Amino acid sequence: MTQLDLNLNREVAAKEAGIARASRSRSEWLVIAKGIAVRLGIRGAIVTADLVQVELARQYLRYKPLMLGNAAGAIFRSKVWEFTGRMVPSARLGRKANMIKCWRLRESFSKGGLRC
Repeated sequence: MTQLDLNLNREVAAKEAGIARASRSRSEWLVIAKGIAVRLGIRGAIVTADLVQVELARQYLRYKPLMLGNAAGAIFRSKVWEFTGRMVPSARLGRKANMIKCWRLRESFSKGGLRC
């Protein structure tokens, strides 16, 4: 193992720990965000974290992106989602066009086997 491998492993572990902490502390908004993502996915949409944030702001006038924060990293952590293989630059202010994943509901879940 090289020093680079050790640093990468440590960084991945820190990222996962941060998402887990944020998921616990922002669980109310995370549940709402996951529900929005599923509703979009059921309609056949390819869903990104940006799209979920836009819907949160549209549906909840008091919503600000910091309310979900790093818990956004857990929106698609479920067996109901599959990565499309496509990544797009984030259009959200302050995100510096970082690449985000595009997700779709797995076919077995999008055929009415899932309720929000």
